[in-house]
Amino acid sequence: GSWLLNTLCSTIVALFLQQSGWLAHDILHHQVFKDREVGHLWGLVWGNLAQGFSVAWWTNKHNSHHAVPNLVESKPDAADGDPDIDTMPFLAWSRQMFTQREEELQQSAFGRFMIRNQALMYFPLLGFARLSWNFQGLQYAFPSLVPSFGWDCKASELAGRKVKSPWLEAISLTAHYVWYFTFVAVLAAGAYSAEGGGAVAATGHALAFVVQTNVLCGLFLALVFGLGHNGMAVYHADSRPDFWKLQVTTTR
Repeated sequence: GSWLLNTLCSTIVALFLQQSGWLAHDILHHQVFKDREVGHLWGLVWGNLAQGFSVAWWTNKHNSHHAVPNLVESKPDAADGDPDIDTMPFLAWSRQMFTQREEELQQSAFGRFMIRNQALMYFPLLGFARLSWNFQGLQYAFPSLVPSFGWDCKASELAGRKVKSPWLEAISLTAHYVWYFTFVAVLAAGAYSAEGGGAVAATGHALAFVVQTNVLCGLFLALVFGLGHNGMAVYHADSRPDFWKLQVTTTR
């Protein structure tokens, strides 16, 4: 029933989720195993099972990111830009990105507020990074079960969803949520049975754990990509530099 213990557990789990994501990142970049099939299987372990990201979704998005890092698409509905900075109407990474969506923003008070205050909203938004990525991964892996609400990966619309091992994707993602919410249930049960506990305490501890693990994991992940990419040069697809300059100047 200790809130301090809840926060400590949440922080440890958030670090585990973050580190699992970076392990999957390096494995799926084929930096660990010579055999790519073995690497793919271990990617499912650390990406799907441990972190909760769909490897198929992540590979599609991340390959596109590395092909055109920090490149703003030529027009809003194009898929020739970096999906990692396709963040309108929450964040605008360049004046061109703002300009090509300006007409849409005129119809959205929320969008205008977010862009006007993006310097203040940047870090709070990063707290939602893991939740948004998990949702996109589930929608990519289970398109018939999880609605997109208009939020989809552009490259998947053009090339079609490529899920290398659909059954392993489904099993490992399902197993992730089973172990995660079992952890939540055990924590809630402990708070319920503790002295002074009860249903209110159990619900509060469960919600606090879910919020803290996801927000902290998002912020921990952002410590890497925020420094590695977000603070670097941003280009527009219509005036992109050569491949070498694009790669060197957009990554720290």
